[in-house]
Amino acid sequence: MVENGTGFFDSDLETVRGIRLADDSFYRIEKDHGSVVVDWGVPYESDNDSMVQNYFGTHSYNSMNASGAIDFLRAAGVFVAFPAADLSLCESPYDVSGPNLNYINGVGNRYKLMALLGVKYYITIGGAPDLPDYFAFDEDLSSESRSVWRNKGSYPFASFFESAISESDYRMMSYEEKDDALLSSVVLEDNAALLSELQQAGEGDLSDRDVVDSAIKQNDIVKIEMLTEGDYVVDLDASNRGVLLVATPYEKDNWSILVDGEPAEAVCVDCGLLGVAVNSGEHVIRVRYLPRWFGMGAVVSCVSLIGLLLYGLRCRFFCGSGCP
Repeated sequence: MVENGTGFFDSDLETVRGIRLADDSFYRIEKDHGSVVVDWGVPYESDNDSMVQNYFGTHSYNSMNASGAIDFLRAAGVFVAFPAADLSLCESPYDVSGPNLNYINGVGNRYKLMALLGVKYYITIGGAPDLPDYFAFDEDLSSESRSVWRNKGSYPFASFFESAISESDYRMMSYEEKDDALLSSVVLEDNAALLSELQQAGEGDLSDRDVVDSAIKQNDIVKIEMLTEGDYVVDLDASNRGVLLVATPYEKDNWSILVDGEPAEAVCVDCGLLGVAVNSGEHVIRVRYLPRWFGMGAVVSCVSLIGLLLYGLRCRFFCGSGCP
């Protein structure tokens, strides 16, 4: 593949490099095709393009896929399983378990969902696809074989919402209603105390212009800097109390969050994504992934190191030059 410029090393690779050179901010990239197509009785596109071609995407084939990502996509009505092309192989497309959870096949043509997840660039092959008006053709980033479309409705990786909707109401919505709701509010568990503190979500049916206006507003009030993958600093200017949504999977006890230097609790929003409640005003928020077992591992390492040092001292003083 490397020698022939095929598969994972096709024209997408140079296109992605061009995008990253032109834009060093934090965003996701999506494609309307896969660089590798496998046929095991049912043709399907590889979910590993972003890993090999070095960009942040919405597809993932990995046995360590976070459960929060799966829960978010399931609740939104996005099919997650292998093979993506044949639903008949699964008893229910929304009740997938076991090894099928290794496969996250993106969000399909749910373009508003892409906006929420920070998909800023869309790569296509051939002519103009049937994209919403807020996708603009980028001639500078395109080539003879690849077209690049910039999503003017792309939200930043962290976004802020002042209104909320209950999970039970959200799950009763159609796909279109869910996408509109996610762009204007957060979904909270029915018994969440925070639900009563926030404004009630309004009616959906967002137009293309509404999506762009919302994205502009989000990019004005939220500024995010990625220190490393899994370690972010967010500058937020909130006019009311609300929830900062970080478009990454929620994991209980595995995120360290500081709001203006003070510890804050991680909240599960949108049935699987990470959120934190924030009061009105200007804030600096640090969100860092710190697995709870990390501290345990550090303690074990320190104890082991101390043990080795004591053993070395014993050998030094009681065994002469050393013990065998």
